[in-house]
Amino acid sequence: MLKTKPLNDLLSQSISANVTSALLFTPSGSLLATGTSPTAPSAKKARTHAALAANIWSVYSRVASTGAIEASLPIALPTNVAAPPSPPDTTADSSSQALKSLTLELSDYNLHIQIVADRVLLCLIGPKVASGSSRSSLHSEGETKSAKSGGGGGGGSTSGVAVGGGLGILKTQAVALVNYLEGELRGFELPEGI
Repeated sequence: MLKTKPLNDLLSQSISANVTSALLFTPSGSLLATGTSPTAPSAKKARTHAALAANIWSVYSRVASTGAIEASLPIALPTNVAAPPSPPDTTADSSSQALKSLTLELSDYNLHIQIVADRVLLCLIGPKVASGSSRSSLHSEGETKSAKSGGGGGGGSTSGVAVGGGLGILKTQAVALVNYLEGELRGFELPEGI
């Protein structure tokens, strides 16, 4: 049995200036846990995010299983580096082609989806540029303010990943959360129909 209260509490701990939503859901889009209470006014928004993330995951997972993503990427090797050996034929084992994580950089937000357990996914959503407020700690808030003040080289630009590093932080938090959840959910099987 999945205890949602501790999961909601755990996901709420990951909410910060770089992570605005944390969702645990199924590939069909059923929301299992979220960073906020399911009865909060944002519950509808969390269910919508879970459904959209599940749809995105489904599309990319189908494409990845055919090998189309890797096949469409250009191979650019420097002339002085030997080409790596070609990978072994994996037609018999599609698990090597299976999608394990997906990171998208959208116009205003970053989105990271990752497998936690069989039929359980984690999605973290965060702004491209972290806001000045943080629910996690004063330490991270101070780091955000100093980054926005333009400390360091450059002309004080406040756009993209250069200021907040939000995408890297989002992925790092997701990996740490998944590592913890994998241990906690070891042996857990989601009931059929969810």
